[in-house]
Amino acid sequence: MLTPDIKLQYDALNASLSAHGLNAEAIKAHVRALPIETPSWGYGNGGTRFKVFSCPGAARTVEEKIADAGLVNKLTGACPSVALHIPWDTTDDWAGLAAYAQHQAFAWAR
Repeated sequence: MLTPDIKLQYDALNASLSAHGLNAEAIKAHVRALPIETPSWGYGNGGTRFKVFSCPGAARTVEEKIADAGLVNKLTGACPSVALHIPWDTTDDWAGLAAYAQHQAFAWAR
């Protein structure tokens, strides 16, 4: 539900787009269809080369990162792939990891 102020702004944007021959609903449909690839490093602990900021429950392995990315895609429907961060996200079994990613209903960047 939009607040009255946001609704006013939205209506003004819609009118401006329309005046320029653009359809807001078509634009929204295109944006909704845009696949967003998330980076695997976003699912683990964050930090810099000087300090890592640990978060409880943060993904520790490439499989956990893929599982977290799969959940994000399941919840949003907008993130069908994950970009692995090499050399940190590695495995000795790439075929097994690919099968695991497929089981999570998405793929990684190639």
